[in-house]
Parts: sequence; C-alpha cells; structure tokens
Amino acid sequence: MLDASSTINQSFGNLALTNFNEAPMPETLPILPFAPGWSYLAIIFITWLIIFIIQ
Repeated sequence: MLDASSTINQSFGNLALTNFNEAPMPETLPILPFAPGWSYLAIIFITWLIIFIIQ
C-alpha cells in the first residue's frame, strides 16, 4: 500500500503516462497561398474590377 508521501511525488492522473512526452507541433502554415493559380485568379479579378470601374 502507498503512503501519503509517495503519492505526492507522483504525477496526477494515469500513472502509465508519467514519462509521456508531447509530440512537437508542426510548423505554422503561411497566410498567403503559394499555388500559382491564386496569382492568376488575382490578376483576372483585378483586371475585371478595373474594366468594371471604367465602364
């Protein structure tokens, strides 16, 4: 049987996870997309917007 002093030094919760290390977090994703399709779509949209404003 465990006495009170030995339970204080143990971690709280599942005792099988006392030496558990968390997995490292992946790198953050960039805010701007890198696919070339997005730049083509932006060029088309800006061209359409300029033509719409001129008319």
